[in-house]
Amino acid sequence: MSTIAIIRWTRLADGGYTKEGNLPAGTPAVWIFEIDEDYETNPYAVCQGQKLWPQEEAVALVESKIADESYRAWRYEIRPESSSEGPPSVPAMALSESPELRLCSNLRCKKGPNGTRGIVKSQRAKYCCRYCRVDVCRRSQPKPKQIEKPKRKRRKDAKYASHAERQRAHQARHSTADYPHAVRDLLWMKERRARMVDKRIQEPVGAINFPDR
Repeated sequence: MSTIAIIRWTRLADGGYTKEGNLPAGTPAVWIFEIDEDYETNPYAVCQGQKLWPQEEAVALVESKIADESYRAWRYEIRPESSSEGPPSVPAMALSESPELRLCSNLRCKKGPNGTRGIVKSQRAKYCCRYCRVDVCRRSQPKPKQIEKPKRKRRKDAKYASHAERQRAHQARHSTADYPHAVRDLLWMKERRARMVDKRIQEPVGAINFPDR
């Protein structure tokens, strides 16, 4: 078997994976690629990882994900950062020639190859993932500027023309300015006594009073 400058895991018919290839010793950082079987006709079948990994950590990650069945794609490849091979060559194909391929409706989506919009896998879906669907919801859109402050509709049975007038009427009803001086003093004393009673600590119910010795 010829030595290639990548490490490759290819899925077998029984669901397992076969590993082949190796990287030069001392490779500082590598990319992880996920490749589907239709990479020759599908321009979105090759997905490059968004993070650079050390070689040992990348190999351990792919093997652990394959072991717990988190990785189920057709092929996974680990390539060095400075690799000039690039992804497998894909013939140029316009989206109009393949109507089954639809791009994500989120214009800010960057989940496709090289930061492009992701591919929608479901026929009924509009977005490639749940994040894009939430990102395009109304809460993420800028709210229109309000030129005039909205006015509340006035009640038909309104008693006062404005809130200020209602406050003045309330103060007039509870004002003691027209009362004699003695009556105002009496009301003030009652109010003060009520505040003192509220602040007094209440004894607990059922307290035991021990006799004085």
